[in-house]
Amino acid sequence: MRDQKAVEISRFVSQFEHELLSEKDAWTQNEILILLREVLAEKAQGVKEEKEILEQQLYLLKRQREPVLNKLTEIDRSADRSARRVLWGFASIFVSQFAMIQYGTYLAFSWDIMEPITCGMTLGDVVCGYLFWVWTKRPYSLEGLKEHFFERKKGKLIKKNQVDYDNYEKTEEAIRIIRNRLRELE
Repeated sequence: MRDQKAVEISRFVSQFEHELLSEKDAWTQNEILILLREVLAEKAQGVKEEKEILEQQLYLLKRQREPVLNKLTEIDRSADRSARRVLWGFASIFVSQFAMIQYGTYLAFSWDIMEPITCGMTLGDVVCGYLFWVWTKRPYSLEGLKEHFFERKKGKLIKKNQVDYDNYEKTEEAIRIIRNRLRELE
C-alpha cells in the first residue's frame, strides 16, 4: 500500500472513530452503516472540492507560464540553430584537415613531409579536446559540443530577453506537484 493511501485510510478511520465515540454509547448495525455513509460522503465532498481547487490552480499556473514558455521555445530554437552552426564549423575544420593531409600526401608532397604536419595537427586536436573537457566537464564529442554551445547560447538569450527562468522553473515544479496530487485523488 502506498503511503498516501495509508494516510487517507487513517484519516477516514480516525474521523469515523471520532463520530462513533462522540454520538452515543450503543449503536445498531443500520446506524453504523448510516454514519459510515455520512463520513464517506464528507470525505468524497472534501476530495471533490480539493480537486476543483487544484484544477483551477493548474489552469492559472498554465496561463501564467504560457508567455514565458513561448519565449523559451523561441530561445531554444535559436540556441539550437546557433549550436548547429558551431558544430558545422567544427566538422568543416576536421574535413579540411583531412583534405589537406590527403592533398599534401598524394599530390603536393609526400608522406615524409606530411608526417610531422599530421602529428602536429593531431596533437593540436588532442590539446583542444582536453582543454574543452577541462573547461566544460563534458566529453569532446559532437553531442558534448552541441550541449555546451546550446546551453551557452540559451543562457545568453535568456539573459538578453530578460526571462525570469527561476520563476518559470518554480512554476513548472508547482504544476508537477499539482498533477501528482490530482493523480493521487483519482
